[in-house]
Amino acid sequence: MHEKKFQDFGIDFEIEQQENSPVALQNLFNKEIQNIDSVLFDYYQKISENFDSYYFVLKTSQKGNSNIVGYARIIEADFYWNVYELFIKDNFRELGLGTKLFEYIADNANMKNLEVRSFALPSDRQAKNFYESNAITAKVLIMEKKRENNRYRP
Repeated sequence: MHEKKFQDFGIDFEIEQQENSPVALQNLFNKEIQNIDSVLFDYYQKISENFDSYYFVLKTSQKGNSNIVGYARIIEADFYWNVYELFIKDNFRELGLGTKLFEYIADNANMKNLEVRSFALPSDRQAKNFYESNAITAKVLIMEKKRENNRYRP
């Protein structure tokens, strides 16, 4: 079982479940993903609006100050916890914090007898590699006509 509170790099971290979006981080996520493929991103955002979302927020605590450094947006449907968004601030990436957040979510889903699945845009190699490193693999590919612009995360 992965812990709700942990320490890494001399910093205290905590994961909290909440019903409200961490708006500032969600705006950063939206901007980053829209640069990859705004049409597909808008499509999946519209689909997900029909479902209730909740969030797992990753916070730091230093000297009494709390700072949100990452989050995941979950939509529960049927037998799944669908991770529609998982975002870690730039200066906290490549430190294993996204994996800690994902593992915590997977543990909580498992306690509810639910499977975790996620969505990644085509050509978002960073997301694909992250999920594969966490034992999540592609099950469905949606094929469509190639678009003019390449879709790579800047």
